[in-house]
Amino acid sequence: MEDYIIIGIDPGTTKGYAVLDFNGDILAANSSKKLNIETIIKEVFKFGKPVLIGTDVNKVPSFVEKVAARLGARVSKPEFNIPKQHKRIIIKRFLKDKKFQTSNKHESDALIAAILAYKSIKPLLKKIEDKLTNTSKSYLIEDIKKIVVKENINIKDAVKLLE
Repeated sequence: MEDYIIIGIDPGTTKGYAVLDFNGDILAANSSKKLNIETIIKEVFKFGKPVLIGTDVNKVPSFVEKVAARLGARVSKPEFNIPKQHKRIIIKRFLKDKKFQTSNKHESDALIAAILAYKSIKPLLKKIEDKLTNTSKSYLIEDIKKIVVKENINIKDAVKLLE
């Protein structure tokens, strides 16, 4: 079964991306002036199928929209732009027990975007697990997560689609 992932993207002259799985574990972070849409897509597909693309700003950058469109993924954005000091706190808390370090501001901003996207769906992922664990449909949990997150439909309808 294919793994489903969340990507955070920091666009700009130097682009950055970060990849999280549906458990909130960091799979990768990278940045470069040479990154383009094709390169990012090629690199992130090594980790799984992206279904949610995060940005750390309220107005979704066109580069993020283009990546999401190419991947058929949904975009997640914060309700407001997050101040730098709050970004540092979010990163510090998130990385506290993890053996991972970002190399620069671009990777940190991409990781913030991925963390915010993950946090936006975390309650939903838990709800899916709670509803389907210990049922005859527990084998569908990962597929249900993907459909619910990507298509923005309810759990019951996702189960019907897969039955």
